[in-house]
Amino acid sequence: MSYKFNPFTGQLDLVGAGTPAVVSSSDKLAVSLKNNSGVTINLMSPVIINSSGEIEPIDVSNITEKRIIGIANENIPNGSFGLVIVSGQIKDVTVTPGIGSVVYVSKSGGLTASIPSVGSNGFLEGDALIKLGTISINEDNPINKDFIIGAEIIVIL
Repeated sequence: MSYKFNPFTGQLDLVGAGTPAVVSSSDKLAVSLKNNSGVTINLMSPVIINSSGEIEPIDVSNITEKRIIGIANENIPNGSFGLVIVSGQIKDVTVTPGIGSVVYVSKSGGLTASIPSVGSNGFLEGDALIKLGTISINEDNPINKDFIIGAEIIVIL
């Protein structure tokens, strides 16, 4: 196993991945994890680390215990390793929520700035309200947005 600098992401990529690795920089903590969910996990998709230590898309109706939650930092095909941001800052994101918005996991497993509640946007009693983070102003270019990741399961509705 070795690491190679990726000039496009500014991070270290795991080469010859056989085991998970932690990659950190001054602005984020990323973990290289395997996707064995049966589907491709897309860039900026919320994921959860399952009991096997692999990632899968979040299903808000199937949260039985607190697990580490993060955001896919790249498209991760089924059967492949990919980087997941578990904390820190993702710079220059293209998302609908405005600066200052809190971002949650939607019922469909995507991103939403609408606070989940029973009876709204498909949420039911027993679903999890999961906060992913906050949209902030980009330090280098104030017209761009950054995503500050601070994921947590707030409550089971």
